[in-house]
Parts: sequence; structure tokens; C-alpha cells
Amino acid sequence: MVDYPRYDVRRKEDRDEFGKVLFNLERWLSQFVEAKLMDGAEYFYQKSAGCVGILKDWLGRCLEYAIMEGVPLIDAKFAQRFALKNRGLMTIIEEAFLGENKLADVGDERVLDLLQNGILLSNHLGGSDSPRRPGRRNPKRDPVGSAAI
Repeated sequence: MVDYPRYDVRRKEDRDEFGKVLFNLERWLSQFVEAKLMDGAEYFYQKSAGCVGILKDWLGRCLEYAIMEGVPLIDAKFAQRFALKNRGLMTIIEEAFLGENKLADVGDERVLDLLQNGILLSNHLGGSDSPRRPGRRNPKRDPVGSAAI
């Protein structure tokens, strides 16, 4: 499995790399319309969740609209209307963190422990302990007799 991690704003080298990516995208967009992305670097990071794929898709939507409507400048203010909604971003960020945790390497002792002890399975593997047939209701569930009338 190939791991392409998102840029982590807590790491200086990631911030620098994201800035380089944004600068290169700004240069590329400038072939078509004027682009000023670097002034809003923090905003672009936030609204892309640090994911270059999301950033590229977002800026692609901006460029398409700018060309079709004759908009002269793409900047953070213009890009705002094409950004993903915060609820969607929250889901993306949460899933990214979960995925990063799953892909995080583990120590040799954990691998050895798994090899030596195997995976512990629950004693109860599903199903019911009741001998009733499927579809047969439990008499305790529904009132019966004169109380049911």
C-alpha cells in the first residue's frame, strides 16, 4: 500500500511544501487568468484539509467559472464560493486522521506478540443463544391473555 499523507500544518516542512504546491498552482492558473493564491495560503490549507487533490479540484472549479464568466482574478475571496462545506471538510479530516492511525507503523514487539499469541476473538461469535426458531416471537415480549384485549 502506498501512503500519500496530507500536509500537516503542525510540521514546518509540511507548511513549506504546501506553500510550494500553492505557488506552483498559482503560476499554472496565471496562464489563463490572474491568480493570487499565496496571500490566502492558510485559508487554502484549511479549506482543502491539507490535501492537494482537494485543492486542485477546488481551483479547477474556480478556473472553469472564471474563464466562462470572464472573471479577471482568482484569489481566496473569489475561491470561497467554490470551497467545500465545513461539514464535508470535517468528515474528510476525521477520516484522514483515522486512516493515518491505521497506516501508522507499529513496533516489532507488537508484530511478535501477534505472531506468538494470534488474534483474540470474542467468545460470542454472534447469533442467539436461544433455541427458538427464526420469526417466532418471545411470549414475554407482548402482553397475552385478558391484558391484551
